[in-house]
Amino acid sequence: MVIPTWNGGNRFQECLDAVAKQEFARGFELVIIDSGSTDGTAELGREHADVFISIKKEEFNHGITRNRAIAKSGGEFIALLVQDAIPSDSHWLEALVDNFADDKVAGCYSRQVPRPDCPPLLKARLERWSASKSERVESAVNCEEELLQIPGRKQVDLIAFDNVSSCIRRSVWERTPFPERPFGEDLWWARSVLLSGYKIVFEPRSQVIHSHANSLFYEFKRVYLDHQNWNDLIGLRLFGRLREVWGASISGVQEACQDLKNQGLNGLPYFYWVAYALPYVMSQNLAQFLGGNSRRLRERWPWFERLERVLSQGV
Repeated sequence: MVIPTWNGGNRFQECLDAVAKQEFARGFELVIIDSGSTDGTAELGREHADVFISIKKEEFNHGITRNRAIAKSGGEFIALLVQDAIPSDSHWLEALVDNFADDKVAGCYSRQVPRPDCPPLLKARLERWSASKSERVESAVNCEEELLQIPGRKQVDLIAFDNVSSCIRRSVWERTPFPERPFGEDLWWARSVLLSGYKIVFEPRSQVIHSHANSLFYEFKRVYLDHQNWNDLIGLRLFGRLREVWGASISGVQEACQDLKNQGLNGLPYFYWVAYALPYVMSQNLAQFLGGNSRRLRERWPWFERLERVLSQGV
């Protein structure tokens, strides 16, 4: 099992406690790779890990860092977890590994349940993500031509994979390690192994509690990188022109207000989040536009590369 860490705070202790309670007859080793924590996370990781690796903060990369930790691990299957994802029961790991009885399965990922304090608009967005569903899904594709014929949004579901909580087959990883990416290494890996003839499984019996209460700017950067990845991977582009962002924001705010009602909000909390919905929705749509058009914008505006470097940091 591999966990990358950086200043994990109290949630990291929760994660370690839940990992220690796993009922898994074959046993497992814990590999922790820390990126220069200064809050005691490194010391805690060193205390609990079978293998502890320390790197500088500036060395961190979502794909390369995980590859480095996996290379130091043993075993036929490698579970991947993040420091603030808490397995919800003692069978989280077993439910993932069970899927590898099918030798065509390259990787599987867990269901994610938002924390009780998750901001309501983010909660609504997370509940639309493939990792929130309650039914098991197997994904497979015969060739790239078949993949390209699938409508864009369905392609998103087909190649979905999430290293927040996942497990991969070592023999597949040895041939197809995670790519060097500032974000989205899991999606690029999933697409590669699917095109190599393997399956990806979403396993809702394996469940983690995971969500964030991030700033508007952090969520902007995250959505930007998401849609940059989707455009590079499958050519998905939700908005071709900037003016489309504003029109979509009107319907997006209406949808956000309905989400708030569906979650039972009323009174002052409801009006607070209604007021927040406009900047939230507009920033999300703008991030989708910039991410989906980043290649074109770099060619048109040389200064956009500087903006892109800012948007790629700290996610």
